Amino acid sequence: MDANRYGDDRHLKPGSLAVALALNGGVLAAVLLAPSETVTRTIEHVLQTTNIEIVPPPPPLDPPKLVRKAAPQPDPRPTSPARIVRTEMPPTELTPAGPSEVVVGRGAGAGGGTGVVIDPPAPPPVFVDPVIDRRFRGAFQPDYPAAERREGREGSVVLRVLIGTDGRVIRAERISATSDAFYTATLRTALARWRFRPGTRGGVAIERWRTMTVTFRIEEA
Repeated sequence: MDANRYGDDRHLKPGSLAVALALNGGVLAAVLLAPSETVTRTIEHVLQTTNIEIVPPPPPLDPPKLVRKAAPQPDPRPTSPARIVRTEMPPTELTPAGPSEVVVGRGAGAGGGTGVVIDPPAPPPVFVDPVIDRRFRGAFQPDYPAAERREGREGSVVLRVLIGTDGRVIRAERISATSDAFYTATLRTALARWRFRPGTRGGVAIERWRTMTVTFRIEEA
């Protein structure tokens, strides 16, 4: 009995088929007979266009033309040679202005000038002649020559001596002398015993010449 339970249900019944066709046909007719819907769009803004006139570019300019100027012609007339005129101006005296002087130029308005500092000229160096060192003053008189003393002759000698930076006599030149004996005695003493304070140039010791006169006299006992 179970094998034939659903055997009869598998066969299509004519009544069911007719009902299905009737339903489908009704649906199709309803679709075809339904009024159609029209969609209308309203254009709110209208695009307006304007034609722009295109102006063609101007033609290129011609390059500038070079104009050559004629060289000036020399003047054919003879010219006289130039004369140099010398104008002599009186010398001006310079006034010392201390350590430095400021010269301000004159300009328009306040602060129009520029300051220029002019240094005064350096003073010339000062020369100081050598002088006799007092510590050796007693050694300047030479020994009296014996031959001149016996003859009772007196005299003098003038020497020009070169004094070194140490105060000693470097050289001696004879200017005048009463006799050779007086000159020899004076020269020997000058080279051996004379002492000076050396001369200076701007405070620095230098070699310097000095003229010396030595007198020989016989003192009465």
